[in-house]
Order: sequence, then structure tokens, then C-alpha cells
Amino acid sequence: PRAMLHVDGILGLDVLNGRRIIFDFAAHTLTVTGSEGFLAALWSSYDEVRVPTMGQSGRLRATDCHIDGVLAAAFIDTGAVLTVSNEALIAACRKRRAALPIIGLVSISGVTGGTATGRITVIDRFQLGELTLTNAPVVVADLAIFRLWGLSHQPALLMGMNCLRAFKSVSIDYGRKVLSFKVAGGASPPDSPVLQPIM
Repeated sequence: PRAMLHVDGILGLDVLNGRRIIFDFAAHTLTVTGSEGFLAALWSSYDEVRVPTMGQSGRLRATDCHIDGVLAAAFIDTGAVLTVSNEALIAACRKRRAALPIIGLVSISGVTGGTATGRITVIDRFQLGELTLTNAPVVVADLAIFRLWGLSHQPALLMGMNCLRAFKSVSIDYGRKVLSFKVAGGASPPDSPVLQPIM
């Protein structure tokens, strides 16, 4: 219902697949445009890091993601306020760390009306390609989407807006299967994970 979402509709992969979507957090804009051409895809500015992905039908998976040293399947979830991991990822992280702090519980609501309860924890290092996020809050919940994608027993997470907003802008090129992150200048906004670009 519109009363729940406060919007008139949702842009799905029928519109976005094969195109490029740009979230410019500094300018507060969202742009949907054509996929980058071959030459444009080879060039990147000094403050931009590109992360290759794999997948099809708009389900793009980052090929180089480590959570506290654990290799994980990482997906961008532009509709999620928080980043969500499955239980398999947290179990693998616990083998490397004595304990992960549980800050509290949170209720997760989907756009279709379904709800689930998750535990909030903090991961020390979230490495995505050449970028590193530190002290990133994550909700632990075995959502149905992990089972649907066959990832119930494989470390995986959905990267939500709380992590994406640590950047100046983020683009998802569904045509070229590339994620692009522009590093924000100045101090991080309150309650955002700390961004440490490794260039």
C-alpha cells in the first residue's frame, strides 16, 4: 500500500536490467541511463574504484568481497536501509574472532509486507575490491532471498544503504556488470561506517 511505502511504485529489473543506475548522494539524485560504452568503462577518475561482478538477469554478485577475512557473496540491495548477512557468514566470522557483539534486535519489513527479526552486530572489516569499510553495522537474518538464491549455507550479504551512503556516489552498471564507487571527501556522516579507500 502507498501508505506503507510512501511512493507510487518501484523500479524493477524490467526497467533497470541492461542499464546503469547512479546514486549521487552528494547531489541527492538518482539517474537511470544507458550502460557505459567500452572506452568509458576503461577510464576511471582518481577517486573512483570499480568492482567487477558476475551474474545474470540483474542479479549481480561482487567477485571480490571479504568480511573479517571470510570470502562472501555480496549483492547490492538498493531497497534495503541496512546491510543484511546470513547466518552462514556470521558463523564463519566467529571461527576467526572470539565473538561478534550483538547490539540488539530489529524488525525487517519487506515491500511485500513480510517481516523478519534480525540481530544487529558490527563487522570490523568489510573489504570490497580495493575498498575497505570498518565498523560497519550488519543485521543478521536468514531471509528467504538467501534460500531462493541457494545461499543458505554459503557466506553472503546484501549491501544496504547504510554502507552505500559512506560514498559520494555509487553506480550499478547492469549492462557491463560493474559496480563503481566514488569516495566521499571530508568527514563521514553520523552513524556511517568509516571508509578507508585503499588505492
